[in-house]
Amino acid sequence: MKLLTPADYKADKLFPRVVRAMEELLEANSPVSAPAVFVKIGMLSEEHLQAWRAGKVPYLERVITGSLGKTGRV
Repeated sequence: MKLLTPADYKADKLFPRVVRAMEELLEANSPVSAPAVFVKIGMLSEEHLQAWRAGKVPYLERVITGSLGKTGRV
């Protein structure tokens, strides 16, 4: 797993995608949350998010696309 520090987090390849997703959410006056960012960057479908919120999925990491390392970096 890649460890990010305050000195190098901007060099991570996910950084621009996360920033763009957060900007879009803020411009739309939508709440900014980790699940919303995952949906915006394509790591989580809206259907899976709704299933998790309804309690049909025990934990969000089960339906997020990508490794736990990538999820943690986002």
